[in-house]
Amino acid sequence: MRVLVILFCIVFLEIISFSQGYNLDSISENGGYTYISRPLGAGPFPGILYSHGGLGGNIGGDLRTTSIALAQEGYICWAQLRTDTIPITPHVAQVEASLDSLLGVNGVNSNKIGIIGFSRGGLLTLMIAISRPNEVHAVVAMAPAAANNTLSNTLTQIGAVNDSVLLMVAQNDVYQDDHVQLVLDTENAMNGIVDYRSILYDPYDADMNGVINNLDDGHELFWEVQEPYWSDLIFFLDNNLKTPAGINDEVYKNQLLIYPNPVDNQAIISMSDRSIIQSISIFHINGILFKEISLLYTDQFLFDKENLNTGIYLIKLTDSAGHVFWNKIIVD
Repeated sequence: MRVLVILFCIVFLEIISFSQGYNLDSISENGGYTYISRPLGAGPFPGILYSHGGLGGNIGGDLRTTSIALAQEGYICWAQLRTDTIPITPHVAQVEASLDSLLGVNGVNSNKIGIIGFSRGGLLTLMIAISRPNEVHAVVAMAPAAANNTLSNTLTQIGAVNDSVLLMVAQNDVYQDDHVQLVLDTENAMNGIVDYRSILYDPYDADMNGVINNLDDGHELFWEVQEPYWSDLIFFLDNNLKTPAGINDEVYKNQLLIYPNPVDNQAIISMSDRSIIQSISIFHINGILFKEISLLYTDQFLFDKENLNTGIYLIKLTDSAGHVFWNKIIVD
């Protein structure tokens, strides 16, 4: 039996409601805040555990904004602020405890749990995916860190992971460590064993001056919620945690109606029960977001193929209750 103790300095029980449709709790600990966010409503909602990067007092990633952004996408998020200790062993215990805390949140769907992490948090995420495979259902590691030999030792046990994994890194994430090579090492360990997808992003213009040079650290891509990675992350989470049996399941996708399909110029998108559509997102078949239309609040949407080339696309529909539905649309 695992006994985990979390010492909180001060707990702020005040819940702040925002017009975007989420609640936010903050827990004061370790010289900062852990954030717990959730969509409005009773749920159940899929849950996400977010693990930040950084060593000592340096925090890599934005816990508050990430937590809020995930709640706005329909997830309960626990974004834990770890202690500033450098050895990784205490951090493993803290992330395990955070997973237990997330599982204990009222309204979380314990059968739809994702874990995501950046840098050291990415490494910790892989370690938890190995140690808690039956409680985790989707794994995202953004530029995972080496932590000396910890990553290489972890990869020797990667066969214990039985969930889908998304790996993400920018081409110029090679300065603090060669994170591109670390992702390649992770891919090689997973090949033929783990269901994974890996995305290598273009070099990141960290100083936003329009010039990519050795002053631009690709690691900074994941310091905040931004494109190009955010849409890929949400697509992966939605497809693994919000789709009951995958988008190819006939019963599930038939709830989202598209007529005509294939479409020549325009098509009507609606729900079989005529529920209200809040937003629609259109993705290329490789998961890249093409367009998002929000604040619709209608029971029908007129789809126009616009600049879409001939091919197959994915439609993600969110209704007014926060439920997510998927279907494929064929553009002639």
